[in-house]
Amino acid sequence: MTDPVKKELVHIILTTTIWSIWTERNNRLFTRKKNHKIIILRRIEESIHLRTIHKVFNAIPMPDHAKIMDAFRVTIISKEQVTSMVKWLSPHAGWHKLNTDGSLADDRGGYGALLRDEKADFIIGLAGRLDLPSINLLELKAIEQGVVLGCSISVKKLWIETDSTTARAWLTGR
Repeated sequence: MTDPVKKELVHIILTTTIWSIWTERNNRLFTRKKNHKIIILRRIEESIHLRTIHKVFNAIPMPDHAKIMDAFRVTIISKEQVTSMVKWLSPHAGWHKLNTDGSLADDRGGYGALLRDEKADFIIGLAGRLDLPSINLLELKAIEQGVVLGCSISVKKLWIETDSTTARAWLTGR
């Protein structure tokens, strides 16, 4: 194989797959934790994606970036991180606002939801742990559980706020 980009891609795919299988084997042997094959495959896919992005920005010469990005269908919107202050906006009179979030680190997933009234007073909240292979599924779980929580206390008008553009798009169809 003479193309350095293809060689690097094959290296990333092979090492990530072998490492993931080895890790799963160790988990099964030493912790008795067994993941479903779909979860294992999604983790391999995410790891390959992340390692490829890392290579694009740190190791591969600039002319080869486009080849790797095309090969993995990667689109980078911005390399820079922008920090900004965000002010909480209260809902209209008679409404409640549900703020939700999901979190995924290593193999551990969690979600949470807070319900406030129009004066920003805390009404009720929840947090849960759920090991799902996708941050988007955790974001959706937070929204689902928040809506269930709101219904359980007879909230009639609910404004849902999430930082997940993917979850928002899935729910609104946009």
